Amino acid sequence: MLDQLVGEQLSAVIFVQDYIQFDFDDHLLTVYNWPSVSCKTGIIKWNESGFRDGLCGRIAKRVISATATKGDSIVIEFDDNCKIIISLASNDYRGPEAAELRNKVGSPVVMIF
Repeated sequence: MLDQLVGEQLSAVIFVQDYIQFDFDDHLLTVYNWPSVSCKTGIIKWNESGFRDGLCGRIAKRVISATATKGDSIVIEFDDNCKIIISLASNDYRGPEAAELRNKVGSPVVMIF
């Protein structure tokens, strides 16, 4: 299902009090587990300096790969070779779901991790 993000552009990063939303062309990904950003310069975690800039730096970038590995992570790779990584490790869950993907157009598709 995440392969539906391939080719889409990240339009916005929305910071809410205790979660983050990634607004793509046709999908909205709500993330409840804190993501990290991985680029050539290293990995930036949610509580580190530059985290917000790392996420927002992906705005206007296109998704070239999007995968989920049960018990490990969701990895969204962009055309600038940076990745957003959302942990699916059981100890990183802060609630019942790690993330939720919704289709913004056409029939509603909901995928919960």
